[in-house]
Amino acid sequence: MTQELPPWHDDLQRYRALCAALAARRTPRPPPGLRPDGCLLDGRPLLNPVHALATFDWPVQRIGPRYRGRQADGLPVRLALFRNAIGGVDHIVLGAQGEALVATLARRRVSGRRLVADLARQLSALPASADPADALTASADPMGLQRGLALLLEQFRARGLVLGSVVTAV
Repeated sequence: MTQELPPWHDDLQRYRALCAALAARRTPRPPPGLRPDGCLLDGRPLLNPVHALATFDWPVQRIGPRYRGRQADGLPVRLALFRNAIGGVDHIVLGAQGEALVATLARRRVSGRRLVADLARQLSALPASADPADALTASADPMGLQRGLALLLEQFRARGLVLGSVVTAV
């Protein structure tokens, strides 16, 4: 007699595989000019190079002895997974704006101020999100979005997803 696998099994296996892959990756040497405590708006924010973005149907980061869901709630769970300073793997639950910020950090090498301003303009043109994880940046006001995105950058640094800023030439 075989036991039926729980409905979240595949998501949990994918989450564990991503964590194992990130833990095994070699950390590249930080670039010259990296300042862990530098201004993220004046400098160029440096995204942790050992990271991955993933979306799951289940809250895989909560599954354990105290949580074993029977039915997905229908909202995607967006996670930024990254290796922390002591070699473990951490995660941050992202809303749509947080996910857009991480994706933009990964592909653009500009000052934080420019990155935040450009992303705020793009996001303010989109319809409002009903995602509760976007509460910090849920505003149609580009200035409000800029403040929210700057706050997210600081939170990402505090958690280790952003390593600091690289001094850029003026």
